[in-house]
Amino acid sequence: NKSADRDEDAKELKLLDVRFLDTPGYAVELSRLAAVKMVRLARAACAQSVELLTDYQEEKAMDVERLEELVDHYEDALGSYLVELSRRDQSERDSRTISMLLHCIGDFERISDHAVNLMESAKELHQKRLGFSPKAEQELRVFSGALLEILERSADVFEREDLEGAVHIEPLEELM
Repeated sequence: NKSADRDEDAKELKLLDVRFLDTPGYAVELSRLAAVKMVRLARAACAQSVELLTDYQEEKAMDVERLEELVDHYEDALGSYLVELSRRDQSERDSRTISMLLHCIGDFERISDHAVNLMESAKELHQKRLGFSPKAEQELRVFSGALLEILERSADVFEREDLEGAVHIEPLEELM
């Protein structure tokens, strides 16, 4: 249910209440949880856009756009909140986390932008009744599978704050 999803996302962003800025540690954790939701939305947009390349459906294309708009909304709200939070006194660790989150949310937003670009390419292929050769479809499955695996692992590593796991992602990216 898309309206229930929107309500949940709105509720999630409402947790970024200015009153929590006076307790920076808590505000940082709320921000981190919102960023986790953001990366999951960006990954979902990317996964759907990849599917559209071989099986275009207008409803899924509209869903990719909806997810991208939601990610944009997260970036705006979370970015503003983090900037305000960075102006407050906080621990060295919280300061580093705020800086990292500000960097990451820009990356997450770019992922959702790429998802829209893929969706638009899929739409053009569909409208022009173009397709891929069997060999190209096979290659597309391999590359898209690798892409989605990297995104999923990255999201998991980000969510768990797993620095050791992060080290194993870059070689996958290089291979790609």
